[in-house]
Amino acid sequence: MQGNVQTHPCKICHAAEASIIGTEDRDGSPLTTVICTGCGLVHTHPVPTLEELTEYYTLHYRQSYKNTHAPKPKHVLRAGQAALERLERLASHVPAGGTLLDVGSGGGEFVYLATKAGYQASGLEPNEGYADYARAQYGIPVQPGTWESATIAEERLDVVTMHHVLEHFQYPLSALIRIHSWLKPGGHLAIDVPDLESRRHSPGTQFHYAHIYNFNHVSLKAVARKAGFTPVDETVQTTSIVFRKTHAPDREMILRNEENYRHLYGMMLSHTRLTHYTRLTPYARLWNRARKYSREALALRAQPSGREILDTLAA
Repeated sequence: MQGNVQTHPCKICHAAEASIIGTEDRDGSPLTTVICTGCGLVHTHPVPTLEELTEYYTLHYRQSYKNTHAPKPKHVLRAGQAALERLERLASHVPAGGTLLDVGSGGGEFVYLATKAGYQASGLEPNEGYADYARAQYGIPVQPGTWESATIAEERLDVVTMHHVLEHFQYPLSALIRIHSWLKPGGHLAIDVPDLESRRHSPGTQFHYAHIYNFNHVSLKAVARKAGFTPVDETVQTTSIVFRKTHAPDREMILRNEENYRHLYGMMLSHTRLTHYTRLTPYARLWNRARKYSREALALRAQPSGREILDTLAA
């Protein structure tokens, strides 16, 4: 992991140089990952084209990532459990009755549970199989397509939610600016993305094609600030943040943070397979996953439908 490359100007700090921190996808395929020397934003280099991404997410992503064209019961259970946690946090900022859009709504679990909780909820999902499943299984409004193709009226929404979605976008800043236009003045944006500083994964499995951008707490707040958002609910060193629409987007804002670059670059260099597997974390993770899968098998032994799974969780 050595050497620098010239890139397009960074969307956060406008720097045009990045350091290489990865050369392989998690499956061993060639994939160059770089970190901006001006602010610490990590991304694939070069960024895939819009045409490549549209085809991938519309037709192939779910199959390659989860080996299915529609959610399996275990996926519904996991997504439902996460959805309840997300709703609990959101309730203190956006009361029931508000208009909610879940961008990248997957199988529709969050939208369904948000509707049961009293929100006027809908979804936006690019994958055809998952969007079809959500509409058929739960009878919820899910618009097929991406944020680029979505038809959403300006200043219509009270809240937009994005759960492990922003990292998949070709242009996160442009996406957040578009979402800013959909929100009412003072509206909220709830974002969860994988935490770049987490050490749960082995260095060899950290980067992959589906995650074009990789954020830590600092870089996530920076891109949101440029898009017109201010954090109102955050925990330092996590990448789960609730923002409020507070000011006009500013693409020309330059947010340099070389300290964040040095911090992340040094952390990447020190996180090797040797240091990873001489810690307890990976073994504790394996144990916890085994326990989790056992509980899931018991919960799903009657082979309930997706709606039955979610209704049981919400009871």
